[in-house]
Amino acid sequence: MRPAVDASKSHLQEIGLQVETVRLKEKRIGQCRGCFDCWVRTPGQCIIDDDANEVMRSFVNSQVIVLLTPVTFGGHSSQLKKALDRLLGCMLPYLERCGRDTRHPRRYDLARRMVFVGLLPQRDHEAQTTYRELSKMNALNFRATAWATALVFSNERPEMASVAVREAFLEAGITP
Repeated sequence: MRPAVDASKSHLQEIGLQVETVRLKEKRIGQCRGCFDCWVRTPGQCIIDDDANEVMRSFVNSQVIVLLTPVTFGGHSSQLKKALDRLLGCMLPYLERCGRDTRHPRRYDLARRMVFVGLLPQRDHEAQTTYRELSKMNALNFRATAWATALVFSNERPEMASVAVREAFLEAGITP
Protein backbone atom coordinates (compact mmCIF):
# COMPACT_ATOMS: atom_id res chain seq x y z
CA MET A 1 0.00 0.00 0.00
CA ARG A 2 2.95 2.32 0.68
CA PRO A 3 3.82 2.86 -3.03
CA ALA A 4 0.19 3.84 -3.76
CA VAL A 5 0.12 6.25 -0.80
CA ASP A 6 3.43 7.81 -1.83
CA ALA A 7 2.35 8.13 -5.48
CA SER A 8 -0.93 9.78 -4.47
CA LYS A 9 0.72 12.30 -2.15
CA SER A 10 3.46 13.06 -4.65
CA HIS A 11 1.04 13.69 -7.53
CA LEU A 12 -1.25 15.92 -5.45
CA GLN A 13 1.68 17.95 -4.14
CA GLU A 14 3.12 18.30 -7.67
CA ILE A 15 -0.08 19.96 -8.84
CA GLY A 16 -0.09 22.29 -5.86
CA LEU A 17 -2.77 20.75 -3.65
CA GLN A 18 -2.46 20.59 0.12
CA VAL A 19 -2.56 16.97 1.29
CA GLU A 20 -4.22 15.78 4.47
CA THR A 21 -3.82 12.10 5.28
CA VAL A 22 -6.51 10.45 7.39
CA ARG A 23 -5.57 6.97 8.57
CA LEU A 24 -8.86 5.30 9.40
CA LYS A 25 -7.21 2.48 11.34
CA GLU A 26 -6.05 5.15 13.81
CA LYS A 27 -9.56 6.60 14.16
CA ARG A 28 -12.38 5.48 16.38
CA ILE A 29 -15.34 5.11 14.02
CA GLY A 30 -18.36 3.04 14.97
CA GLN A 31 -20.98 1.62 12.67
CA CYS A 32 -23.82 3.79 11.39
CA ARG A 33 -26.97 3.20 13.45
CA GLY A 34 -29.29 4.17 10.62
CA CYS A 35 -31.09 6.64 12.89
CA PHE A 36 -30.96 9.46 10.28
CA ASP A 37 -30.36 12.08 12.99
CA CYS A 38 -27.50 13.39 10.80
CA TRP A 39 -30.20 14.30 8.28
CA VAL A 40 -32.97 15.68 10.46
CA ARG A 41 -32.08 16.31 14.11
CA THR A 42 -28.45 17.47 13.80
CA PRO A 43 -28.08 18.19 10.04
CA GLY A 44 -24.63 17.26 8.77
CA GLN A 45 -23.48 16.05 12.19
CA CYS A 46 -23.62 12.46 13.43
CA ILE A 47 -24.84 12.02 17.01
CA ILE A 48 -22.35 9.21 17.70
CA ASP A 49 -19.44 10.60 19.71
CA ASP A 50 -16.40 9.32 17.83
CA ASP A 51 -14.01 10.45 15.07
CA ALA A 52 -16.50 10.19 12.18
CA ASN A 53 -17.52 13.87 12.35
CA GLU A 54 -13.87 14.88 12.03
CA VAL A 55 -13.56 12.64 8.96
CA MET A 56 -16.74 14.17 7.52
CA ARG A 57 -15.34 17.70 7.98
CA SER A 58 -12.22 16.71 6.07
CA PHE A 59 -14.34 15.08 3.36
CA VAL A 60 -16.63 18.05 2.76
CA ASN A 61 -13.73 20.53 2.80
CA SER A 62 -11.70 18.65 0.18
CA GLN A 63 -11.67 19.22 -3.56
CA VAL A 64 -10.04 15.85 -4.20
CA ILE A 65 -10.71 12.70 -2.19
CA VAL A 66 -8.35 9.73 -2.54
CA LEU A 67 -9.54 6.55 -0.85
CA LEU A 68 -6.89 3.82 -0.50
CA THR A 69 -8.00 0.44 0.79
CA PRO A 70 -7.28 -3.25 0.68
CA VAL A 71 -9.98 -4.87 -1.46
CA THR A 72 -11.92 -7.48 0.50
CA PHE A 73 -14.31 -9.69 -1.48
CA GLY A 74 -14.47 -6.95 -4.12
CA GLY A 75 -15.29 -4.25 -1.56
CA HIS A 76 -13.68 -1.67 0.68
CA SER A 77 -12.03 -2.56 3.98
CA SER A 78 -14.39 -2.58 6.96
CA GLN A 79 -12.84 0.67 8.24
CA LEU A 80 -13.47 2.49 4.97
CA LYS A 81 -16.98 1.03 4.67
CA LYS A 82 -17.88 2.31 8.15
CA ALA A 83 -16.46 5.75 7.36
CA LEU A 84 -18.35 5.98 4.05
CA ASP A 85 -21.59 4.92 5.74
CA ARG A 86 -21.09 7.65 8.34
CA LEU A 87 -20.73 10.31 5.61
CA LEU A 88 -24.47 10.08 4.93
CA GLY A 89 -24.97 13.41 6.71
CA CYS A 90 -23.07 15.27 4.00
CA MET A 91 -26.01 14.55 1.72
CA LEU A 92 -29.56 15.92 2.01
CA PRO A 93 -32.43 13.58 2.96
CA TYR A 94 -34.34 14.31 -0.24
CA LEU A 95 -34.10 12.46 -3.53
CA GLU A 96 -33.75 13.87 -7.01
CA ARG A 97 -33.71 12.30 -10.44
CA CYS A 98 -30.35 11.73 -12.09
CA GLY A 99 -31.15 10.23 -15.45
CA ARG A 100 -32.79 6.89 -14.69
CA ASP A 101 -31.57 6.87 -11.08
CA THR A 102 -32.44 8.77 -7.93
CA ARG A 103 -29.77 10.18 -5.66
CA HIS A 104 -29.51 12.41 -2.63
CA PRO A 105 -28.40 15.97 -3.39
CA ARG A 106 -25.28 17.32 -1.68
CA ARG A 107 -25.75 19.21 1.56
CA TYR A 108 -22.58 21.21 0.86
CA ASP A 109 -21.97 22.85 -2.50
CA LEU A 110 -18.49 21.68 -3.38
CA ALA A 111 -17.23 20.17 -6.59
CA ARG A 112 -15.35 17.06 -5.59
CA ARG A 113 -13.23 14.59 -7.55
CA MET A 114 -12.69 11.11 -6.18
CA VAL A 115 -10.02 8.49 -6.81
CA PHE A 116 -10.44 5.01 -5.37
CA VAL A 117 -7.24 2.99 -5.01
CA GLY A 118 -7.79 -0.68 -4.27
CA LEU A 119 -4.99 -3.00 -3.18
CA LEU A 120 -5.21 -6.68 -4.13
CA PRO A 121 -2.64 -9.44 -3.50
CA GLN A 122 -2.72 -10.37 -7.20
CA ARG A 123 -4.92 -9.88 -10.23
CA ASP A 124 -8.44 -11.19 -9.68
CA HIS A 125 -10.89 -10.38 -12.46
CA GLU A 126 -14.05 -10.77 -10.34
CA ALA A 127 -12.75 -8.71 -7.42
CA GLN A 128 -11.43 -6.03 -9.80
CA THR A 129 -14.75 -5.79 -11.65
CA THR A 130 -16.75 -5.65 -8.42
CA TYR A 131 -14.45 -3.02 -6.90
CA ARG A 132 -14.62 -0.81 -9.99
CA GLU A 133 -18.43 -0.97 -9.99
CA LEU A 134 -18.63 -0.28 -6.24
CA SER A 135 -16.28 2.69 -6.59
CA LYS A 136 -18.34 4.07 -9.46
CA MET A 137 -21.56 3.81 -7.46
CA ASN A 138 -19.93 5.44 -4.41
CA ALA A 139 -18.70 8.31 -6.58
CA LEU A 140 -22.14 8.77 -8.14
CA ASN A 141 -23.86 8.64 -4.75
CA PHE A 142 -21.46 11.25 -3.34
CA ARG A 143 -22.14 13.31 -6.46
CA ALA A 144 -18.48 13.45 -7.49
CA THR A 145 -17.88 15.63 -10.52
CA ALA A 146 -15.26 13.14 -11.75
CA TRP A 147 -13.81 9.89 -10.48
CA ALA A 148 -11.54 7.00 -11.35
CA THR A 149 -10.39 3.72 -9.88
CA ALA A 150 -6.83 2.42 -9.69
CA LEU A 151 -6.02 -1.15 -8.80
CA VAL A 152 -2.64 -1.97 -7.28
CA PHE A 153 -1.32 -5.51 -6.92
CA SER A 154 1.09 -6.52 -4.14
CA ASN A 155 2.76 -9.13 -6.33
CA GLU A 156 3.81 -6.55 -8.94
CA ARG A 157 6.71 -4.10 -8.96
CA PRO A 158 6.12 -1.00 -6.76
CA GLU A 159 6.56 1.30 -9.79
CA MET A 160 3.37 -0.20 -11.23
CA ALA A 161 1.42 1.27 -8.29
CA SER A 162 2.68 4.72 -9.21
CA VAL A 163 1.68 4.23 -12.84
CA ALA A 164 -1.83 3.00 -11.92
CA VAL A 165 -2.42 5.86 -9.48
CA ARG A 166 -1.19 8.54 -11.89
CA GLU A 167 -3.40 7.15 -14.66
CA ALA A 168 -6.41 7.31 -12.33
CA PHE A 169 -5.63 10.93 -11.43
CA LEU A 170 -5.49 11.80 -15.12
CA GLU A 171 -8.76 9.97 -15.80
CA ALA A 172 -10.42 11.96 -12.99
CA GLY A 173 -9.06 15.21 -14.42
CA ILE A 174 -6.70 15.84 -11.52
CA THR A 175 -3.87 17.40 -13.48
CA PRO A 176 -1.51 20.37 -13.16
